Amino acid sequence: MKKVISILLTGLVLAGTSWTISFYAGGEAADYAFFVGLLGFALIYFFSSSGGAFSNTVDVALQSATGTKMEHQKHKFQISYALIAAGIFTLFALLIMLVKYAEYF
Repeated sequence: MKKVISILLTGLVLAGTSWTISFYAGGEAADYAFFVGLLGFALIYFFSSSGGAFSNTVDVALQSATGTKMEHQKHKFQISYALIAAGIFTLFALLIMLVKYAEYF
């Protein structure tokens, strides 16, 4: 049940964000959905991983400030259901955008 809630909540947040941007910027939600999906996917990925370049930068800054040796964290990533939902949302938004603007290709 928790997995389903995570997937539905992620989809609703991304769709709501697309609709809100289209409401205030003027346009259709389908025009913004792909980019909102990409941004959502990137943010979820960034906050789901550990030991990446950002972590290394923070470790180096702490080492230089404190003078203590920090243990190196290996890059670790766990696929979450929210990330899967954001990926599916992005793919569907891409398909909708391609169909909508097919005459321009």
